[in-house]
Amino acid sequence: MKVNIFKYATSELSQDAFLCWLIANSHPQYAENADLYKAACGFVYFLINRNGEWAYDKPIEEIKVFKQQNHVDISFVVNKEVKVIIEDKTDTGAHNGQLERYKKDEEERLKGSQKLVCIYLKIGNEAHSSLRGIEKKGYRVILRKDILNVLSQYEVKNDFYIDYVTHIQDLEDKTNTYLNVPYDKWKDLAWQGFYMSLEEHLKRSSWSYVSNPAGGFWGMSWYWAQKSDCIMYLQIEKGGKLCIKIEIKDKENASAIRNKWHKDLMKQCKLLGYNEVYKPQRFGLGKWITIGCIDPKDYIGSDMFSRDRILNSLRKYENLIDKL
Repeated sequence: MKVNIFKYATSELSQDAFLCWLIANSHPQYAENADLYKAACGFVYFLINRNGEWAYDKPIEEIKVFKQQNHVDISFVVNKEVKVIIEDKTDTGAHNGQLERYKKDEEERLKGSQKLVCIYLKIGNEAHSSLRGIEKKGYRVILRKDILNVLSQYEVKNDFYIDYVTHIQDLEDKTNTYLNVPYDKWKDLAWQGFYMSLEEHLKRSSWSYVSNPAGGFWGMSWYWAQKSDCIMYLQIEKGGKLCIKIEIKDKENASAIRNKWHKDLMKQCKLLGYNEVYKPQRFGLGKWITIGCIDPKDYIGSDMFSRDRILNSLRKYENLIDKL
């Protein structure tokens, strides 16, 4: 047993350094370190040929690697023919139009002299809705699972390499703990994994970190339904509490609108026998107000994770929103 350096080197700059080091090892001058050289070459070809859009299979005769060149996290040029730019993320996401700006700037510099490949690389978790938006910007999304699938193919006797693969495998394992650990024991990564397992099956879903004075939580919102005087939707909040919420634009009449919808909700729940739906401890008067709550045991259950069972429960509350 040994200490993994990436337990402490958790920043994006540390990951940048590792990836630059790995990519640089694909140069023929490092071929004498055969296992690392082979893995590095495999990783470079994987980055270039991602999604099968085109194939580049020429031997790597020259590779130049750059860190923070023109504000881009990582970039490299293969055989003076292919330029790859990588926006490298751990837990944060893209912001302020940086992806579009980097791509446009590189295209203007290259003027078609080299094939440009733009990559968004993320070892943390991110909502599918966000990743689809990144792909629309012309970036190939490479996730933790993709990197694991490539790097785990090679037997490399190098501590940095082994530590990195072990580190991202640990992130993957912690994300998947929702599969075999009760929900009241889930940590942040497990909640993220739970949301990722559901989001493609829920209408207009998205999840992210929700900050608040109480400390914040990882939450997921979906099923936004337009009503006469508000928008109604579902949201999973801290600890798994499922909330039926409304978004109100008419601040002057917020109290009356809130009371009306809560009354209608509880009346409909009584008719349908949804006795697990209860009034929140206190009503808010902001833009987003909870009008009803469901405890996690009533939709996640006390048994081990079953996506079909959970989705069936959640669709019951989607149907409830439709009936209001």
